[in-house]
Amino acid sequence: MEVKNANVLITGANRGIGKATAKRLAEDGANLFLSVRKYDQALVDEMKKAGASSVQILETDLSSREGVQSLVDRVLPLKIDI
Repeated sequence: MEVKNANVLITGANRGIGKATAKRLAEDGANLFLSVRKYDQALVDEMKKAGASSVQILETDLSSREGVQSLVDRVLPLKIDI
């Protein structure tokens, strides 16, 4: 599947599997929408350096129903491909 310039949403993107997935997709030139609890400029810089076409951080706490709904409300207007 071609992901160059595709809009990709990743939750938990600041560590573990989420971060590894984000980096791999960045290497393929994806536009990354990264859901993390706190804004992390170092993460943005790392993904851009890896080759992401763009990186947008979505500060979100997914530990509550309200947090999940907040993320849904923010991404619905976006054209998310993956």
